[in-house]
Amino acid sequence: MKNQTLQPLKAIGETMRLLPRFTATKLKLLLPAFLWGFIPIIGWYKDFTYRLEWAMASNVHVFERDASSSRERCKQLMNLIIRRKRTDALMIIPILFFSIVLVFIAVLLTFIHSSVVFWIGIIPLAWIVFPGSAIVNTLAYLSITKNSAFEDLVD
Repeated sequence: MKNQTLQPLKAIGETMRLLPRFTATKLKLLLPAFLWGFIPIIGWYKDFTYRLEWAMASNVHVFERDASSSRERCKQLMNLIIRRKRTDALMIIPILFFSIVLVFIAVLLTFIHSSVVFWIGIIPLAWIVFPGSAIVNTLAYLSITKNSAFEDLVD
């Protein structure tokens, strides 16, 4: 893959082809997760497992491209994440980054009384919530599937 050229039009076409199935898979996992979240204790665990499946759906569609059995594969990956105790990375790292940025914003607002500090702090918070969490999610996926891309990142 290192000596291949990028083909943006082909990538966009492939993305558009995968988008309907990807969206359907995400919605099928998000709705039960949302509903289970209303039931105390047992529902919270079910909500957590559905959200792990939901998180893995992106990786299944992008890396494996087998949309026919994506729901089953997401369930396998969710069980693998729980067995290998990778849930801490998916939870703790974004929460830790988020907390650090919030403390940093609070300290700056204490010393510099300006709304500019708040708006500058929103940028890293938005990064943590969206692409930062996606990076952690993808790295967890690559590590549990023992993908060669993860080995290249670690080396």
